[in-house]
Amino acid sequence: AGEVEPVTTELLPIPPAPLFSVCGTLGITLIRGVDLRSADFLSSDPYCVVHVSAAPKIVSSWRTETQFSTRNPVWDEVHEFNINWPVVDFGSAPVVKVELWDYDHYS
Repeated sequence: AGEVEPVTTELLPIPPAPLFSVCGTLGITLIRGVDLRSADFLSSDPYCVVHVSAAPKIVSSWRTETQFSTRNPVWDEVHEFNINWPVVDFGSAPVVKVELWDYDHYS
């Protein structure tokens, strides 16, 4: 049988703010979902993953709690991201991406 290597993560420090940069805290609140499609038999187990381009080549991510057996989830969760972008790059930066997923009980 094959072996699975353990997953490791490494936190990279956010580089110091260059002159003329956009830096600070970006707060995101995920409130709720309304009338989501049924991903399971009659319901869903939705959760969200938020990705923020915190700085050039640095993406920070956050996952909400799973809301079980509902098509109308209420998260009301808040997360803060530190951002640090040079002004010259900020206008073209993909800042926020929100993904909606259905939790799979069998994997």
